[in-house]
Amino acid sequence: MEEIKKTPLYETHKKLNGNIVDFHGVYLPVFYSSIQEEHEAVRNGVGIFDVSHMGNIILKFQSRDDAVKSLNYLLPNDYSKIKPGKIIYSTMLNDRGGVIDDLLVMSISDELYHVVVNSTRKDIDYEWIKKSLKLNDQNCVNRSEELAIIAVQGPLAVKLLTDLSYNVSELKPFEVKTFSYEGSELLISRTGYTGEDGFELIIENAKSVKLFEYILEKGKKYNIKPCGLGCRDTLRLEAGLPLYGSEFDENHSPLQTMVKWSVKLNKDSDFIGKRAIVDNKDSIYGDQIIGFEVEGRSIPRTGMEILDNTGKTIGVVTSGTYSPTLKKNIGLAYVNKEYVNSFDLSIKIRNKVEKIIKMDIPFYKRVKGA
Repeated sequence: MEEIKKTPLYETHKKLNGNIVDFHGVYLPVFYSSIQEEHEAVRNGVGIFDVSHMGNIILKFQSRDDAVKSLNYLLPNDYSKIKPGKIIYSTMLNDRGGVIDDLLVMSISDELYHVVVNSTRKDIDYEWIKKSLKLNDQNCVNRSEELAIIAVQGPLAVKLLTDLSYNVSELKPFEVKTFSYEGSELLISRTGYTGEDGFELIIENAKSVKLFEYILEKGKKYNIKPCGLGCRDTLRLEAGLPLYGSEFDENHSPLQTMVKWSVKLNKDSDFIGKRAIVDNKDSIYGDQIIGFEVEGRSIPRTGMEILDNTGKTIGVVTSGTYSPTLKKNIGLAYVNKEYVNSFDLSIKIRNKVEKIIKMDIPFYKRVKGA
């Protein structure tokens, strides 16, 4: 049996009385105080997360042209306009058009790129990228075990990091800049997985505990809360953000999901999985993601069945929760595509059948500038 891993912040989580669980082979806190309290802190103030379980892959190219050509072949989004300091989101597809992972590509320089990938896929992603682009160990480096990622999220995140003398207000969403902390390189990106304004800080493991505790201390004036995986999930679900293994897997195309916008079928270059997507988008991709609210008081959970008005199963829930912000029970589900626009659907929750109301994705959208 494989040993469960610990992030460099494990002892800090224990000290803060985090409720720690085995999350896909890594010990991480689900919550410290409560999921609702931490959720509300991020929506209204500021929260801090340990997301060091995520993967970090460094790509080195000979030139910007080489980088653009390679990234445009590897990924379905368009990287022709990427430049240092910019970040572009994409899925990464297999030859059948299914999703291997979704990721962020950060341009550090014309030749150097930092790719942040999902925890459960980091080794798979690394091998796929290296094989697909014919890279060696010098120009495709898996630094996942060397780097920590700290997320500072919420409307007060910019004020807090500014207090730490990091001029992050100049960063626009999906931009990244290199700073330093105690002599170590510190990458700060204006990104997150909560639907709020916020930042993700990448630093070497050895400095991560001190940085995390420094941010917590300086954040007291803003009532900062340490936050766990529980509210990270409720926050991302309200924001309509997909989760690998739930909304994404290797048997579904991104065209079936809320990130279909990231697939650029008309870009100049070919990309892995394009032929399969083009050939099959009207046939084998028979279901689509929808958002919904349960009319009753029951909370939808992964795997529950979606029914039509005759009681026939036409879909399955991929994610569900009680929304602390909306005070509603919400969910995402794959449903047969002919029912995507139906307003007469139900969910089977244990032995009960309850009506659902189709909702737009995202369920929650922050007011810009708030």
